Amino acid sequence: MELSFGTTEFWRNGPQPGALYNFPGNVETKQTTQIGASKRTLAPTVTGTSVLGLCFDGGVIIAADMLGSYGALARYRNLSRLMKVNDTTALGISGDYADYQFMKSVIEQRVIDEECLNDGFQYTPKSLFSWMTRVLYNRRSNFNPLWNTFIVGGLQNGEPFLGYIDKIGIAYNDPTIASGYGAYIAAPLLRDAYEANPKMSLAEAEKKIDECMKILYYRDARSLNKYEVVIVTKDGTMVKSPIVSEPNWEIAHMINKLFLLELHGRTLPPLSGAAFSGLYLLTLPPRTVRLYIYRGSLQWALHVDSPTTDRQAVYFSDRKSPLLITTELYIHQNAPNKTQATCINCKSNSRYIARLSAVETFRLLSPDLSHEMSAITALLVAALLLGVSRANPENSQGRKSFKGYQVLSVRAENEMQIEYLNLLQQGPEIDFFQIPSLTQRTDILVPPRQLKDVKKSLRKMRMPYEVINPDIETTIQRERQQLSSKATNDIWTTYLMWENFELWLQERSSNYPNRIQLKSIGKSIEGKDIWQVKVAADVNGAKKPAMYVECLAHAREWITGSVCLGSIEILTTNYGQSGALGQQATLMLDKFDWYFIPMMNPDGYNFTKQNRLWRKNRRANVVSSCPGVDLNRNFAADWGGAGSSSNWCSDTYRGGSANSEPEAQAVIDAVAETGDVRSYLSVHSYSQLLLVPHAYAAIKAPDYDELKNVGDIAMLALRQVNGVNFQVGHGPEILYAASGGAFDYFKLNGVKYCYVYELRPASGSGTDGFILPASQIDPSIRETFASFYSFADQIPV
Repeated sequence: MELSFGTTEFWRNGPQPGALYNFPGNVETKQTTQIGASKRTLAPTVTGTSVLGLCFDGGVIIAADMLGSYGALARYRNLSRLMKVNDTTALGISGDYADYQFMKSVIEQRVIDEECLNDGFQYTPKSLFSWMTRVLYNRRSNFNPLWNTFIVGGLQNGEPFLGYIDKIGIAYNDPTIASGYGAYIAAPLLRDAYEANPKMSLAEAEKKIDECMKILYYRDARSLNKYEVVIVTKDGTMVKSPIVSEPNWEIAHMINKLFLLELHGRTLPPLSGAAFSGLYLLTLPPRTVRLYIYRGSLQWALHVDSPTTDRQAVYFSDRKSPLLITTELYIHQNAPNKTQATCINCKSNSRYIARLSAVETFRLLSPDLSHEMSAITALLVAALLLGVSRANPENSQGRKSFKGYQVLSVRAENEMQIEYLNLLQQGPEIDFFQIPSLTQRTDILVPPRQLKDVKKSLRKMRMPYEVINPDIETTIQRERQQLSSKATNDIWTTYLMWENFELWLQERSSNYPNRIQLKSIGKSIEGKDIWQVKVAADVNGAKKPAMYVECLAHAREWITGSVCLGSIEILTTNYGQSGALGQQATLMLDKFDWYFIPMMNPDGYNFTKQNRLWRKNRRANVVSSCPGVDLNRNFAADWGGAGSSSNWCSDTYRGGSANSEPEAQAVIDAVAETGDVRSYLSVHSYSQLLLVPHAYAAIKAPDYDELKNVGDIAMLALRQVNGVNFQVGHGPEILYAASGGAFDYFKLNGVKYCYVYELRPASGSGTDGFILPASQIDPSIRETFASFYSFADQIPV
């Protein structure tokens, strides 16, 4: 190579063979070489998009689809964008494929050079990350960038490591990383999953990656549903390829224009008076919500930050990157029912009025929704997703009013309808009394201001519904009047509230000191005692194998607490007596010690005096206005799986981690301390079912047939009392899949005979559901006790 700066004749400034043309002049300023024209990448040609990385307990997983796009054409469908560097390190790339091939060859040669040294050292993920950071920054500085984003992952001294380097040398490391379009869609999902469970297993990490890759296939035109993953663990580096996600386009015909957006049922007129072409939701870190609305090529970004009653910032952007904000919209609370939105730096006609009940807090949306929105039309659900903290009115006694709320009974007939109901369930005020399934009807409580929209959407989904309770407040008021008219602690004719519930337990304990042992096994979130009642032939005698019965894990299921109290009463008063009940109680206590947890959720049960249909405990969520965790989704039995929600406002919110709730942990500790537990019976309502493990998966327990046979005989004994029929079977088959349940937890931890009761009434029967009339307490106790006796008779000591 030779540089020339001398004075030359005019004509000598023309292009020479192999050289670039220099403009005329006395000084030749262009570098000339024997090669001539530059051979670096001037612009990406064949490109790949998103690469996802996720750390799990003991390793790292990196995923990328196999599509190579040639301009706007999805042309090459079998390109590998992952590289196994060595047994501890792997690499994934986004961007230009030719530049990746060049870099891959360089890295491969350096790996060979290291191996030839035979000094026992090799590239670690951090060393490769550091070297590549310098390479990309140097190439950028020399105006010769590699048009790639690299994700480096692996194990560094046994610890997972993920690093990100882009084409200009910007680098960072994080346990979750996504490049390309995935940085906007998949990154929040990965981040939320990792924060909820930083010690996730490889199987859980693969499941989350598969979920994100499927979402990207739906949302990104430059993605493919065929992808590969590279997994680095202590056992080495393994590439899985190809993996194919099966798409579902059944609902494609439904995805049409969104003509209005509603915030908790109140209309916000379409921006600029135009219809939107799509909508998706994205959650960010605590106290932040972003709602993206596509309007043609223009992207609007709603950003609610640090909620306040008087002012909230909302940002609009016409940039493709949500980080580049160009316009601000401030929301002011001008009057109790009127909110004015003033646009700063907008066009003259950019002024919008929204009518809201209050602008106090915008709760965080479930991370699950960001991909659900890709599968369900926004027209059907947009009005049901965003909540306002003061949406639920209360009367002068501080009780929540359900005036005008209706109970709709719906039957889903295909997976598309199930998917719609699952998404509808995320609505802040819509209450599902059962999780949607194909095997039974689902009863849904709908507030009056959403009735029109929900019924319309059900008709649009071709789902017939029946109004089985036109005003549930009337039912609640009737129940309250009946309770107030009975100044008694008779457990057979009335429901005992929390204070009287505890008094009854203490009185029975003192009246039967040799038969009952009352013990507090822990404290609830609000500091209330969680009582365990041991009923035995002689509580001071030798221990016998144990039978556990747990009630009132869900606060609104009042009948379950009465069943526990009634069973305690029958055992204590009939032991050693003649007659049918005496013979049953004697056998039960001669064979086993019985342990009842009659009120697992005392805080929630006490709160049902204010909100009759409250289900969860009363844990305060610092990042949401929606308190409570579903205790029967909190146990470490496939925690975080099917039938549970990461949405704080959902009735099936699973909590921040497995066994996080003191109520759940108290029961776990009590059962472990008792030892030799033969059966765990978890009593719930309603649907008239007996569920056999496992509820969290389609896979049945190894001894399922034996357990079902025992359950069938127990339900036959129950039916002989009052003629009420209970169906026995596998939860996912006859009801729905539900992870994190107590009975599955104890089944997985060595208790053989584990079951879930769903007491009266049958779902969709037109009766009062959770608000079971007091007249049905007595028959419910007696028929359920008959099944307890049957279990005791069948289960070997």
